[in-house]
Amino acid sequence: MNQRRKMKEMEEKMEAVVRDREDLKEEVERLRKERDELRKKNGNEAEERFEKERNELKQEILRIKTSRNREKDAAQKQIEEGRATVEQVEEQLRRERDERERAEERVRDLQESLRAERKVNQELTERLQTISKTATNPPRSPCYR
Repeated sequence: MNQRRKMKEMEEKMEAVVRDREDLKEEVERLRKERDELRKKNGNEAEERFEKERNELKQEILRIKTSRNREKDAAQKQIEEGRATVEQVEEQLRRERDERERAEERVRDLQESLRAERKVNQELTERLQTISKTATNPPRSPCYR
């Protein structure tokens, strides 16, 4: 009788472990789907923001180049006419350099934000992998030791 009761208890514990394992597998699958959806959403949003800002930078660079070309043409014309001074040309060059540095800084900021988003995605992936490993190989409960 005592042996039957122990067998019954062991069977119940085994069934509980199997149920727990199945629950963990379902949870892992749900988390994987959630991660994939978040990756897709975050990846798409990040790429869209990156593309939008990149296009804005391209437009700004084009505007700067166009403006610079106009200023160069005007400066060349003034030089030819003898009305331009060295100070005016130096000021124009300083403005161009400042505009270029601002554009380069924006590019660096964009790259840094993209790196940060990729790091967050990597951390989420690592957490999911840890959960997945726990679900497929749960720690032994004290009753089996």
